[in-house]
Amino acid sequence: MPTEMPTRAGTVLGTPGYMSPEQAAGEVVDTRTDIFSLGCILYEMLTGRSPFARPTAGQALTAVLRDDVDFRSLDAPLELTRVIVRCLEKNPEDRFQSARDVASDLRAALTEKPRRRMPRLALVWGAGAAAIAMIMAVAVITRLPRLTTPKVASLAVLPFENATRARESEFLCDGITEDLINTLSRLPDIRVLARTTAFTYKGKALDLDRLRRDLKVAVILTGRVVAEGQGLTVQADLIDLHTKAQIWGDRYQQAISDPIAIEQRIVGSVIHRLRIPATSEQQTQLTARGTASREAHELYLRGRHEWNKRSPEGLKNARAYFQQAMDRDPAFAAAYGGLADTYILMGGRFRMLPKEEAYTKAAHAARRALEIDPQMAEAHASLGQIHSNQFRWKSAEKEFRLSINLNPNYATARQWYSLVLQVTGQFKDGLRELRKAAALDPLAPVISANVARCLLQIGDYPGAIAEARRALELNPNFGDAYLALGRAYEHHKEVRARGGGISAHRGNARRTGHRARAHSGRIYAKLGRTAEARAIARELEAVWPTGQIAPAQIAWIYSGLGENDRAFFWLEKALETRDVSLRDSIRMVMLSELRDDPRYDELLRRILTVEK
Repeated sequence: MPTEMPTRAGTVLGTPGYMSPEQAAGEVVDTRTDIFSLGCILYEMLTGRSPFARPTAGQALTAVLRDDVDFRSLDAPLELTRVIVRCLEKNPEDRFQSARDVASDLRAALTEKPRRRMPRLALVWGAGAAAIAMIMAVAVITRLPRLTTPKVASLAVLPFENATRARESEFLCDGITEDLINTLSRLPDIRVLARTTAFTYKGKALDLDRLRRDLKVAVILTGRVVAEGQGLTVQADLIDLHTKAQIWGDRYQQAISDPIAIEQRIVGSVIHRLRIPATSEQQTQLTARGTASREAHELYLRGRHEWNKRSPEGLKNARAYFQQAMDRDPAFAAAYGGLADTYILMGGRFRMLPKEEAYTKAAHAARRALEIDPQMAEAHASLGQIHSNQFRWKSAEKEFRLSINLNPNYATARQWYSLVLQVTGQFKDGLRELRKAAALDPLAPVISANVARCLLQIGDYPGAIAEARRALELNPNFGDAYLALGRAYEHHKEVRARGGGISAHRGNARRTGHRARAHSGRIYAKLGRTAEARAIARELEAVWPTGQIAPAQIAWIYSGLGENDRAFFWLEKALETRDVSLRDSIRMVMLSELRDDPRYDELLRRILTVEK
């Protein structure tokens, strides 16, 4: 009668020389240990000896744990060799994650044309090895639980939790999350939600039903970061929102000075677990280090943390951190890209630097980033936005298309590109890009406000009101949403007579200052309250030399008053200075009264032909 021999944790069972490293070490094993053994058998079939054959069992176990395999004696096609190499990876995370994956790659190796000629004996052995491997793979599939999930089309990386609660570690948690979003978004055939939407859930308890409903993604990646002393521990988990089951989870430990090593391993695991179709070259590019300097990487993470505050103080700090990162590693492309984005905001929305100075510095930083990494989608988008701000439409479109081709998941590139499409009269294409941006970043109020703006241009006022209200639901303090709502109210018959636009702009005055005053002045003009409208226009004309009001915004009021000469006077000033408010409003309702004036078409022609 057979005797049952129960095993305990830590007991090593198996044949020395064919056991996986984790099996030889007495650790917990899974399907991947069988894949390692399969690699040993394939290697022996092609060479006539085990890769870890040693005089004694103890030496064989030591070789499994420590020695590298000599693949030089493998006389096999490159495709088959790659399969065996991956089967024999020491780290289970680096191996095939399921027998199905092994079988798939073996099938491909047999059907692809060999990249070099094999001896006849090797061909026979190779065919036999592949056939046996197929049989073993099927056996493993039927014997062990499935470890992979069906291929998914969408993913959200939620902010990793700062488990130590130390404020100093906050930038590290945000940086790891943002790096993972940026890296995974470059994968083909998967939609990865943008940072703005992901960080909406920072500090919130996970509600899987709500996440599935609001984000419309199949899988989420969550994490927890513990930073203590010089050590860093990161727990990462993939969760299927449809089944609410954990697909995969693992814990990583690393020196706190090298978080990117953990990020690389997480990216590799996500690719394998979700069966994302990425070539070995793509995987290598995705896990490549942007810098060899750990200090430069930390400074970059601090810079992004400050930049995302979207405040004057945050931008000043971001500029300093990005510059320090560049000083530590002059070939760190991401740091130059961050600096370019900082200068764009400093010279634009925040008016912290003279526009020409800011854009010149931004363009220099973006071009330097692209010299280092021509495939950097973010830098192409930054350069496109600089061109757009300077009315160079063809150059802008070229850069935006490059950015989107390199990273279709980069919502900001699509949002910025839509502005170029709209000013050049391609409203449907502009709306299409915004809808795609909204699918990638559904909880970003700036995108909803831009959708409202585009709908205004095509005359869909109820749709514009709905989108502006959605933006305000996402962020009740978002000034641009109030502006869009006020513009829509101005032309919507049901609320125009009640002065709804004025109400919206009054609610926004403390958020956008003089710009809201310009909108209010225009609505006063449309309601026949001309004295009040002219008073606001004179007030803003007095402010204009300080740079706190755009000349095109003053023209909005005179357009509403029907004083075309004054309106065109300020529009000419706007064209001279490449005022982005002119770009964003020349086709909008704020200047609609001027369209029958012959000067309007001539001005539009000049706007569209600034670039030589």
